[in-house]
Amino acid sequence: MGCSVSKDVKVEDQRNCNAIDEARAASKIQASFRGYKVRKELKTMKTEETKPHVKEEIFEIDSNDTDLTKAVTKIQASFRGFKARKYLKTHEKGNKVPGWTQEQSINEMDLSDPNLLKAATKIQATFRGYHVRKGVCGLNVGGE
Repeated sequence: MGCSVSKDVKVEDQRNCNAIDEARAASKIQASFRGYKVRKELKTMKTEETKPHVKEEIFEIDSNDTDLTKAVTKIQASFRGFKARKYLKTHEKGNKVPGWTQEQSINEMDLSDPNLLKAATKIQATFRGYHVRKGVCGLNVGGE
């Protein structure tokens, strides 16, 4: 009978060991799954942080509003000036010829060149059109 008791004890020990191993395995699986969930939440939080939170609003814009058109024109002019200055700053370095001045290049121009005459005519036409659009031509131009 002593053997049967020891066999029963061994079986019970094995059951306890198996139960302990199963509990450890279950804890390990649960911990892994919880870690997965937390990492997934962090990943979605990071992607949400990088997305801009801009509330889209739709405005009705009257294109005949003079104040609005002046403001838009001013913004465009400022931005274009900024872009031009930025371009000049980046392309100006190292492109200067030592000893060269603008007066020298004007003196060296061939004034009978047809392309030069076309360019001058285009510049004059553009400037005159600008003055007409601004309404300056009829208003005391040149101190008259």
